Amino acid sequence: MILSVTRLRTYLACGRQYRFRYVERAEPEFLSAEMVYGSAMHYAISEFHQAKNALTPEQVFEFYRLYWDAELEDAMRFGREVRFKQSDMEVYSSMATAFAELYVAQFAEVKPTDVELLFEIPVLDPVSGEGSSKHTLDGRIDLVSDNTLWEFKVSSRAASQSDVDNDIQLTAYALGFAYLYGTMPDEIALVTLTKTKTPKIDVKRTRRDPEDFRRFCLMACEVADAIEREAFPRNLEYQYGCRNCEHFKRCLGAQF
Repeated sequence: MILSVTRLRTYLACGRQYRFRYVERAEPEFLSAEMVYGSAMHYAISEFHQAKNALTPEQVFEFYRLYWDAELEDAMRFGREVRFKQSDMEVYSSMATAFAELYVAQFAEVKPTDVELLFEIPVLDPVSGEGSSKHTLDGRIDLVSDNTLWEFKVSSRAASQSDVDNDIQLTAYALGFAYLYGTMPDEIALVTLTKTKTPKIDVKRTRRDPEDFRRFCLMACEVADAIEREAFPRNLEYQYGCRNCEHFKRCLGAQF
């Protein structure tokens, strides 16, 4: 089975949502500003680091705008509900402008070794051998520079140090790094673009060790085994987030 961190997180949050998204491959019922904004900023940052010549904040923002417009156009073409207004677009555009300026100023000197680095590895701890080679883990590392693994995300708040130390995406990507480079990253940096009243960029640093890899591989294999058994339980404690799920209406009408 092919796994990813997004697939693992989706299953752990709600098995039914996993079924709709990855087994039935159901189209999302709506598109929200939050969905588009995070992806658009990620795309702009990627283009910044892949550019042969240094980009200005205005050019970084233009990449954001191109992604936003393309997503909106696709939603209209496929008849998907769009859950944001013109005022939302203006707010997010203003935040994107601020983030572009902050990011260029703060990260212009970071020299990338690899950008958007793809990996496909066995869900197998390289030290203990625990896990299973019949399952694979796919991922894409945002940035590698000076043997440091960098990941970027957009959030309403900065992650705590505990969040960063226990983040399964950082563990999974450090494992991918170890397979690709044959060594552990010296450091892992999580860069969070916080959607606060005054936009900020927060950087937290952490590390991983072989025990983190072992635990991750065992957890991932348990999830894979449950999926193969077609166990897709609905998370009843997930009710607070159900109305924000892109399969909410479909779930209400499901007969299983």
